[in-house]
Amino acid sequence: MKSVLRFSSALALAALVGCSQNQQPVSPETNDAAQTLAAEELSFEKSLPKITVPDDYATIQAAVDAASGAMKINVKSGTYTEAVVVTKPGLVIGATGTVTLNGGFYLTDAADHVTIRNFNITPQGTALPSSWPFGGNEFAGIYAGGVTGGKAEDNTVTGGSSFELGIYYENSTGVTIKDNKVSGTDFGIVLKNSSGNTIDENTATGVIDNPGIGLEENCDNNKITGNLCTGNLGGIFTNAIAGATCDNNVFKDNKCNNNTGHGIDLIHGNNNTVSGNTANGNTGYGILVRDNSNNNTVKKNKAFGNTPCDITNDAGNTGNVFIKNSAGCTSGF
Repeated sequence: MKSVLRFSSALALAALVGCSQNQQPVSPETNDAAQTLAAEELSFEKSLPKITVPDDYATIQAAVDAASGAMKINVKSGTYTEAVVVTKPGLVIGATGTVTLNGGFYLTDAADHVTIRNFNITPQGTALPSSWPFGGNEFAGIYAGGVTGGKAEDNTVTGGSSFELGIYYENSTGVTIKDNKVSGTDFGIVLKNSSGNTIDENTATGVIDNPGIGLEENCDNNKITGNLCTGNLGGIFTNAIAGATCDNNVFKDNKCNNNTGHGIDLIHGNNNTVSGNTANGNTGYGILVRDNSNNNTVKKNKAFGNTPCDITNDAGNTGNVFIKNSAGCTSGF
């Protein structure tokens, strides 16, 4: 898998805007609390001072540069060609109509608690700034390095022919990636060296060179729930390289079907929970728990029609538990 250089976090700013992670409702009380929190967040956003593009500023970048403190930037319908670099915290940047962005959003480690919402992004329009790592010739829909908090939600990222990242957060924590659609990029939705994040109810289709959703290197305590991954080079995977950990993550209620590769692939991950997922018709294993992946719980999943087998536990793993799964073929447990 291609590797993307990471930013070194140079500073951590105090957050101006709180961020909550969306969780699967398990009781009426939990659901009520989530709805209350969502209402509070919406009320807070409505109270923010506003900048409108193009009324106040002709470009999204100019509006971002002019923003001071926590602000809401509303972008009206139209096509914008720019690579928007965000270097400040607390911004809510949202499309209020049908907005096509030929370029992308690039968040530095100063851009804590930034929300990107409701954009149609074509990442090959404008390359990342040449001063950034891997910049000059590569592209991203949404890229963030070293942020705390924030959201990417209701965006559509459509790739072309160049090296492209769909939605990619690294060295980040407390981020929610929700209700996005990514297709045709080289990378889909990726967390790299990032813990305590939520990837919820997204769709990744036709990702060219990688699985639809990936956790790379040190990625612990993330929640990957309710996503659809189909037609990619694999569905969902973890890849904790030597010396890294990808532990205590939850993979729940995802649908990983008809991928060229494995449906759900745990590589060197421990104490993860894989439950309620569907992995059918993949050209690879449906659910594969690879070597050096121990003490994982795999339960109540459905996997059929995968080649060479539906659910497999590699030899040498210890402490993995497989409960109430439905599969045509199982091996290693």
